[in-house]
Amino acid sequence: MFSRDGPRFGAPIHQRPDHIERNQCVGFFANACRQSRVDELMSGHDSTLEVEDDLLQEAIQAGRTGSVGGLTCTTDIEVIRDCNFYVVAVPTPVDKNNNPDLRPL
Repeated sequence: MFSRDGPRFGAPIHQRPDHIERNQCVGFFANACRQSRVDELMSGHDSTLEVEDDLLQEAIQAGRTGSVGGLTCTTDIEVIRDCNFYVVAVPTPVDKNNNPDLRPL
């Protein structure tokens, strides 16, 4: 899995039971400045609170052992080179009232 900004899109996809049972997931952060976010996630904590720590820790541990259902987060593009399915997530711009601006679509 490729995700520009990580778990806001990637982790909820990873939580789908049918997806977890069959695949390894890689959360790729295209912006190397996001290394602190990768480090946070790989420590087993999501400060956005979109994924419970125990579920994230379980997925990270499975990723470290190469088990099905594992999750790895990285800024290294080489890690995703052999992936066969990519999900690209980009931020949605908002207007002054915080409403989504979908004109770029």
